[in-house]
Amino acid sequence: MVREAEGLPVRRAAVGESALVYRDSNPFDDFGLALSRFGSKLGLTQFEGYALIYHLKLKQDDRAYFIRRTLKGAVKFQGLSARALELAKKEMAKPDFDLDALKRLYSQRDKP
Repeated sequence: MVREAEGLPVRRAAVGESALVYRDSNPFDDFGLALSRFGSKLGLTQFEGYALIYHLKLKQDDRAYFIRRTLKGAVKFQGLSARALELAKKEMAKPDFDLDALKRLYSQRDKP
């Protein structure tokens, strides 16, 4: 939540939520990192990056993940923000971080 001096509090509207004011922005400015390059930005493989995305539930965080679909519903673009990288770096810095366990869990997940 952001508060301008003496103004009303302002926050980002959730998906599907009504708002008094909408600011048009280019999502590629905020979510420019393709999912396939996430791992390499962290010194990981692509698969390890996907496992970390899954573990951190980044696709459920609208400040970390953006998806654009075609009119028929196919995925056109999926992007991650700087917030996603920040969350991943914090997770990787934890003393109990176990990348091998994350990879096993990601391999065993229920696939849609």
